Amino acid sequence: MKTKEIENEVNKLESILAPCINKIYDNINLEEIYTWPIEINNDIFSKSERDNLSNDNMFINNVNLKHIINEKLKDDNFNKKDLYKWIIKWGKIRKFEQYDNVDKFLDKLKENINLFPNTIPSFSKIASFKYLNKYFIYDAHVSYVLNWLLLKNNYNDDIKYFPIKNSENRDISRKYNMDTILTLTNKKIEYYDNKTFYFLYCKLIQSITKNNEKFNEPFYLEMMLFSILKNVIDEIKDKVKISIDK
Repeated sequence: MKTKEIENEVNKLESILAPCINKIYDNINLEEIYTWPIEINNDIFSKSERDNLSNDNMFINNVNLKHIINEKLKDDNFNKKDLYKWIIKWGKIRKFEQYDNVDKFLDKLKENINLFPNTIPSFSKIASFKYLNKYFIYDAHVSYVLNWLLLKNNYNDDIKYFPIKNSENRDISRKYNMDTILTLTNKKIEYYDNKTFYFLYCKLIQSITKNNEKFNEPFYLEMMLFSILKNVIDEIKDKVKISIDK
């Protein structure tokens, strides 16, 4: 997609998603529902940084973490590979061996090229720290939630959905598989291609949060999408029913 086409697509998605996302944000307390833990490494963080990551509130800790790691990645004297490894561990990713490709991935992002679309949940975690509020974490949680919000709030058939990456969460990978739910709507289902989906996602987050001052920083929306997965699954349990005609 060319720049203008991406802008048009983002505008279309935002018209569908912004109203419901803003409503959800108004009705949750992100500081309460975002509970991602941080295992502090004394070799990575200074005493003052460890103090800033030791609040009782996990949301505040992770907001501080974003800024701390972002500054470290600007320091050419700091071992970047150690930081990359720590970020992947923070993200609870068990298998990732492509550390030598991280810089290649980050460099190509500047050209709107996603070198590793199939492992974007891993690479995007590093990008989200390196380029704060420009690139965001894209994983199965956020893509699942986005697709449900699109399905629930769009009444036309002229949209595409976001590809859902592999997840160890059994609810979204097996029990309530979104690909299956979309297929059973009997609509024509298309997904954004590997060249496009990540950049559309990042532009969408930037655009929605730019127009809503309640999001103190754009990455708050990414954190919200991640955190409301359980709410979405509960809603699917309640609303999605399958009957077999005899």
